[in-house]
Amino acid sequence: MLMVVLLVLCSQHSSVAQTSRFEKIHEWSDVSGKFKKRARVVSANSTKVVLETESGDKVEIPLKLLCSANQEFVESFRERVLSDLKKQARASVYAADVLQLYNDYNAKGFVDSENRVFVETKISELEKLASKDAIVLPDGYVSKADLPSSKRQAKTLVDQWILEATSAGSGEEQKVLRQAIKSDPTSIESVIVLALFYEVYEADSKTAQRHLDAAIERGIRYLPLGFESDKANLFAALNNMAVSCVKSQQVSKAQRFWERALGLSSVNLPEPIKHNVAKTNRMINKKFYGLSADKTDRKEFGEFATRINASGGAGGWQLMCPADIDGTVRTNLQFILADKRAQQIAGEVVVDTRCVKCDGTSQLQCAVKQCKRGVIRTDIWGDKLFRHPNGTVVKMGRVVIRVDVSRCRNCSGDGLVDCPCCDNGMQN
Repeated sequence: MLMVVLLVLCSQHSSVAQTSRFEKIHEWSDVSGKFKKRARVVSANSTKVVLETESGDKVEIPLKLLCSANQEFVESFRERVLSDLKKQARASVYAADVLQLYNDYNAKGFVDSENRVFVETKISELEKLASKDAIVLPDGYVSKADLPSSKRQAKTLVDQWILEATSAGSGEEQKVLRQAIKSDPTSIESVIVLALFYEVYEADSKTAQRHLDAAIERGIRYLPLGFESDKANLFAALNNMAVSCVKSQQVSKAQRFWERALGLSSVNLPEPIKHNVAKTNRMINKKFYGLSADKTDRKEFGEFATRINASGGAGGWQLMCPADIDGTVRTNLQFILADKRAQQIAGEVVVDTRCVKCDGTSQLQCAVKQCKRGVIRTDIWGDKLFRHPNGTVVKMGRVVIRVDVSRCRNCSGDGLVDCPCCDNGMQN
């Protein structure tokens, strides 16, 4: 019976081949195993499956005519399609977009007696949400009209943290920031502040990068909402992630984040990004600064720096603070870059931007391994010879025959080099 169905339907060639979610051609056979056909699955429900043959013909077959292995394959396909649907729904920005996904799912014939209640309930719910211009959140929805209120609430909590955070490492302080993150799931302002906390105070780049990853993902997703602060904050997250990567010796990775920032705006790229790119380019071309990169990376990064007109780069790394709701850059986060040892116990924050790498001295110990206080000692080896009583000379191994002493070129004999992370001991 399956053979008859295939022969009849295959004779009706479709002018436009349907694209299947399963990329590979699969072998199909009936319950007897006597008839086989190569095709990919296009759509399926609990009673039938639509296939597309290698020649582009479309075939509809009752599931009960297929062998058990093919029926299991169809079931896995149905589960995968539903899983993809839910994943796309979670990644959408507007409820109206999610509604379109479920309507398409229904129109393509995936709805059957097993999932009809779920799909129809979802569509009914989404129709109401779409009429309110609702925004998709990780754990629900919110009306776009209510977002400004949520952003103001998050801003209030961030401001509260700024005023109260006078010492590093307090879990209570972090709770305020996490509450701000929860109050406005579309904002990345509080996530960036939390990342700065870990990067600067705790010197925990791994945790900082984890938060910045989340901020960037969230920022890109909700950028279409069009709030003034979102683009500025996304620039800040990308820049701070790139700086953290450079400090972790990941130059190529840092370049990818700066290039993503360039993709947001090739015209109005923030000056801190240009500064940091120029600084990185200068450091990777002078190995004694302690930032290593191979020849290919140096060439590619140099071309990238030229493309964005990055110049200067003197002074410390420029970490970007998040913008306020109206898009203006916050200036009251300078305390985050302060040395926590300079903070007063009474709670008043002292702005002290001493470089944490050189502790304000503006100099570091020379990184050349052979250099000892500006002097390099080089052992000159030679053969150790032994004359046998019979007159023959025998080699007994190698020994140091003399020691050459020279002044280290890297530090000019001082044993110290200028700190590349600051300007006269102060962060910029």
